[in-house]
Amino acid sequence: MTPRVTALLAGVALALAVIFLFEFLFGRDSQLMIPVLISTYGIVGAILGFRFPDKGWRLGIWLVAFWLVLFVGNAFFVGAAVPWQLSRENKSLLEHAMIIVSAFAGVWLGSLVKRNLTKGSFKIR
Repeated sequence: MTPRVTALLAGVALALAVIFLFEFLFGRDSQLMIPVLISTYGIVGAILGFRFPDKGWRLGIWLVAFWLVLFVGNAFFVGAAVPWQLSRENKSLLEHAMIIVSAFAGVWLGSLVKRNLTKGSFKIR
């Protein structure tokens, strides 16, 4: 399986697994879901970055592609006008942006560690 497909499938499986697990265990409005999603996407990103260090940040795009499709799809496939009031949505958008940043940071950190371990010294470029 290619690294892109691996990252895409990992992102979809991770999102669905965490969301359904929290829905089942804690109910709809659990305050722990977003921090768990942020940390798990960072950890999975680091694992993917370590496994495929030459792909770098591009794996981050594939890891969070599911979220990006959901954001765009939510705006286009709603039957009526989008029921957003920006003042209410800022917190949610910030939370989801943190998931995306965590995935990119994890991939970057994992590939950085792998490249520096193979060189024998650890330097941040």
